[in-house]
Amino acid sequence: MLDQALISAVISGFTTDPDQWRAVPAADFAANGITVDGDPRRVALYLRDGIRKARVSLIAPQEGTAQVFIGNNLRGSLHAALRGDGSTLYVGDNCSFNDLTLRSRQPNDLIAIGNDVAVTGPGAWTSGLAAAPGRPTLVVGDCCLLAADVTLRNSDGHPVLDHSNGDVMNTPARGILLEPHAWLGERSAVLKDVTVGAFARVAFGSVVTRDLPRYAVAQGVPATFRVDGNRYWAWDATAAGRARAAAFLERFPPEDG
Repeated sequence: MLDQALISAVISGFTTDPDQWRAVPAADFAANGITVDGDPRRVALYLRDGIRKARVSLIAPQEGTAQVFIGNNLRGSLHAALRGDGSTLYVGDNCSFNDLTLRSRQPNDLIAIGNDVAVTGPGAWTSGLAAAPGRPTLVVGDCCLLAADVTLRNSDGHPVLDHSNGDVMNTPARGILLEPHAWLGERSAVLKDVTVGAFARVAFGSVVTRDLPRYAVAQGVPATFRVDGNRYWAWDATAAGRARAAAFLERFPPEDG
């Protein structure tokens, strides 16, 4: 599991303290744009001011409960299957999702998405498959941009066993972390135990299987990279786009070496 302090460093204002949110009773889910497949009483929903411009559909766990925290001004559509007891989904403020699907398949899971994150087309992110007894997390930092058909998977789909003793050999150690202002191109994928550094750029169709430092430019299968610390990307060339990028430059400088 990723350290709480590390998550707070990449998601501004991150908290799952229910006292800092507005609890929404199950009877009011629909009025807030939330539909639930299964027993809505198994979902503890917390909002800021409410959801106005988004469609959110949830699959409740069959046993136990899951927590869902959704910040202000969510736009687009989000589908989340929360299979495990004690799981938490966190979405920050001002996110825009174009048909994003989240699959949480482990108990005590954490999927945390920061503020101002955009997913421009359909995508599928999966946390916890059959090789994940260590309960890896999936964290996307503030202001990340993910194109259509990006895949995030923090565990392998099946365990690989040691023939001599039956031990699982491919258990994930820590999950996936995207630092703020990372850009993942269309049809790219990030696999287990990978950190993608701030201002990294991942090319179309690339498969990232190892850590990318800040300001990395990655491409290929598996992806290789170079570090371009003299340049940084912005969402667009407008004054607002430049200012959005500049807000992270001092906090996330190029790494030594």
